[in-house]
Amino acid sequence: MKQVGSYKGNLLTKALKEHIRLAAVTVLSAGTSRFEENVHAFLKQGDKVAYCVTDLHPSKLPIRVTKHEFKKHNKHVLKIATILLKQQFSKETKAYDHYYEHMLHLSDTIAKALT
Repeated sequence: MKQVGSYKGNLLTKALKEHIRLAAVTVLSAGTSRFEENVHAFLKQGDKVAYCVTDLHPSKLPIRVTKHEFKKHNKHVLKIATILLKQQFSKETKAYDHYYEHMLHLSDTIAKALT
């Protein structure tokens, strides 16, 4: 695998940690007046993650692709969280299967771009 360098690696790590933090804040705010605001911040920050991923290898990870994939990722996360919060457990397996397939595709896309 090509080296991406510590600077780019650190930027991506920081963006991913913030993304995970915002996901938790968003999910925990479900049912409150801050939920929509938090969803917006979470989705907007996903674009920052996409730019960090694109920056690893711009010719193989174009921004239109990474932004699209992270929007899909974020929608999966919100869907699963909503299903669980509404205790609609019969829908959980199907939603998680779609999410898992998406994550495999996303990780394969990034791995292929870095090899």
